[in-house]
Formats: sequence, structure tokens, C-alpha cells
Amino acid sequence: RLIQLEYGIEVQRVSAIDDGLEAAKAVVEDGDARYFVKVHPPGNAPWVEFSSWLTSELARRGCGWVMAPIPTRRRTLTATHHGAIVEVRRYVDAAAIQSPAAPLQLEQFGAVIADLHVVGAFAGDRVLSDDEGALVPRLEVVIERAAAVPAGDPRSAASRLIVANRASLRQRAALVDLRRQDVEAVRPRWTATHGDATASNFLGDRAGRVYLIDWAGACTAPAERDVLHYLSPDAAGFVTGYRRRHPDAVFDLAVFE
Repeated sequence: RLIQLEYGIEVQRVSAIDDGLEAAKAVVEDGDARYFVKVHPPGNAPWVEFSSWLTSELARRGCGWVMAPIPTRRRTLTATHHGAIVEVRRYVDAAAIQSPAAPLQLEQFGAVIADLHVVGAFAGDRVLSDDEGALVPRLEVVIERAAAVPAGDPRSAASRLIVANRASLRQRAALVDLRRQDVEAVRPRWTATHGDATASNFLGDRAGRVYLIDWAGACTAPAERDVLHYLSPDAAGFVTGYRRRHPDAVFDLAVFE
């Protein structure tokens, strides 16, 4: 009923997709039209909103390899149902690509990711990132709150563990902050990244086109974030496809480290 009210889709058939992951997925049919529906837990709202906005913009800018979200009747990119976030995307008749991917498919993956990084540069001004700033001051807040948890509280065991290991945690946080500064020195300007651009998140259709799916981890980051899956010699086709589309690309090992 939500799909009908929010999207104007007369749902005639629902085929659930059980992949064991957190979000519920299904394909719904309205006559000959089919749609992909994904229902996310409430806690994922910032990431879902960002990925819906990002993929909508990529599709608007001509990236045919993205399954764009369909706006609701209220022109929003998602709907809500009892706190859960609902996305409806265009459906493509494509299947999972078997691993290991063929050399030509790797080149296609590289071209898609290069497109994402070049076209997606606009997302650098709308920051949703794994990097929330310096870690040390945020850790101090966590330690302070942990120390204040009274005995008998359900959180007390975890809190005692944090307090007992606070020196080690501070050292690790300081190291993370140093690495962050190194990355910023190499990549001061970030772009849109997918975050899990492995072969399992590409689909292929009968015409040989590929589509990048599952944008739950999308955020702004150094472009290297999407390349780290393809550093081995047997994935050289990815770099070939990437550089064909983005010939000026330079990958810096300091970012990977």
C-alpha cells in the first residue's frame, strides 16, 4: 500500500530477495513494469539519503550504469514506513557477474569507477564521509562517558573495558589522525566513491552492459578507496579501463597505506 500511495505503482506481484543482509529487498511488478524496492533500517538514514541523492545526480548527468531512484509523488527520493527508509529504483534485467570477472569485464568496471570519480566530483561539496574529523577529541568524549557509567548499568562491562584500555586507544587514535593528515596532503579534494566496488556489486545484462549496485557505503573520500580492490596483477584490466576513461588518473600509495 505504501508503494501505491507514495509512488503511484499498482503492485500486482512481489518477489522477495533473501540475501541474508540487513536491508529487505524485493522486485515488484505493475503490469509489464518492474521495480526494485529496498527497505533500510532507520539507523541508516544519512547513508541512504546520500546514496539516493548521489545516484539520482549521476543518472541525471548521463551515467547509464546506475539504477536511479524513482521519486515519490512528493518528489522525494525515499519514503518512510514506521521509521524504515524505502527506496524504489528502476529495474534492469541483469544478473550477477561470476567471479573471477573476465578481463573485458574488469575493463568495464574500471571505466564505470572512473566515470564515478570524474562525474561524481560534484559530491565533494556535499560531505558525507567515513572521516568525521580528528579522532582523538571524539575518543576523549567516549572515554569520559564510559567513566561516568555506574556499576550495574547494562553498559558497565563495555565501559570498564574502554576505561581500562584508554591509553592504548589514545595511541591508536593519534596514529589514525596522523594518517588522515597524510591522506589530506595527497588528496585535498575528495570525490564520490562507492566503497565496495567489487565484482559482486556489478550486474551484467545480455547486451554486455554493466551496472553498479548496492550504494549503501557510498561517501566522499579519496578516489583510491574504490581502487584498492584491484591492486593485484590479475586485475590489471581494471586499471586499463579506468585510465582509458580517466587518462590523467594517478593513484598514490600513500593513500592506500
